[in-house]
Amino acid sequence: MAMKGYTWLLLLMISETQLLMCFGRSIPAELATAKYAIVFDAGSSKTKLQIFKIDMNSPPLDVADIEELDPTPERVTPGIATLAGDPSKVESYMMPLLTAARNVIPQEAQESTQVYFFATAGMRLLPPKQRRAIIAKVKELLKDKSKCPFEFYSKNAQVISGEFEGIYAWITVNFLKGNFVPGIPKQTSGILDLGGASHQNAFNNPTNETISLTLGGREFHLFARTYLGYGMDEAHRRYLRVISKMQASNVLKSPCHHKGDRKTFRL
Repeated sequence: MAMKGYTWLLLLMISETQLLMCFGRSIPAELATAKYAIVFDAGSSKTKLQIFKIDMNSPPLDVADIEELDPTPERVTPGIATLAGDPSKVESYMMPLLTAARNVIPQEAQESTQVYFFATAGMRLLPPKQRRAIIAKVKELLKDKSKCPFEFYSKNAQVISGEFEGIYAWITVNFLKGNFVPGIPKQTSGILDLGGASHQNAFNNPTNETISLTLGGREFHLFARTYLGYGMDEAHRRYLRVISKMQASNVLKSPCHHKGDRKTFRL
């Protein structure tokens, strides 16, 4: 199975059923079937819709047991944090993705399909009051069964910390590499995650930990750090602000851009 891009596989294991599978324990017979999960990855430049079909019949959970589906559209731009001035636009912003999810997931499975909304650094840059206003509108929309027929719990819509964003990325990479298969101890890989508004790193380090996890019967001690404002887009804006102070003109000349490259930016 081909997994496209950066995925939040940990979020598919949050529920008790999926954790049982991940850890190689038995699951009730009535739950041993295919399930679906929806993840809204709300980054600084876009909100991406990811839909996964999970084979519940063969614990422990393996990469081959997860299929990533292809909704259309699969993303909306710009990032949801741009709605800080008018959170009432959250519904119109999100509805194309919710409609895409309804078109992909079989109707008989929608009621039992859990939906997660996790926002990252773009939202972390906002003042707390603005963050809360946007998340409140997201929860209001996802609780409305006429617009969102999926299974939604209020705790599943939040702005996650940069440290946990790094931990989720670490779990994703090592899950995809098969490093959590019980009985097959493998050396894990660290991650460097460069986003639009922040940068994260995480690796297994028993001598300097921030969190302990047990996956596949093994205990891991993770060191994780986040650097808000050091993502690619934010670093680019900061660079442009610096050269704008050095040039008394609305047209900036940058030695770090390709010759002939012309773009309009709002600083």
